[in-house]
Amino acid sequence: MALITMVLQGPEHNRALGVRAAIGSTGAAFGVLLGGVLVSGIGWFGSATAWLPLLGSVLGAALFAVAERQAATPPVRLPFPARHSLVGGCILMLAASGVLISAC
Repeated sequence: MALITMVLQGPEHNRALGVRAAIGSTGAAFGVLLGGVLVSGIGWFGSATAWLPLLGSVLGAALFAVAERQAATPPVRLPFPARHSLVGGCILMLAASGVLISAC
């Protein structure tokens, strides 16, 4: 959200916020639906401990790779080197989320 606000301006800013809201609400709706189907199909213990955390990690890594490939260069100069700072932070957050999820 901060990157959208900092980099984009005008109609591009509004469009990016709309796309972010649409993706977030779609993910929330389908996440609950898919979670219910998985839990009712294979049970709570089987879905939560066996392969579901692995599926989330693989899906997250794949989506990160697609987003990295599709990302355009920012139209304005940022006060930091964008590519290296953002990629490192994204990898760190993905790893931290995986550790926290698997620890619980």
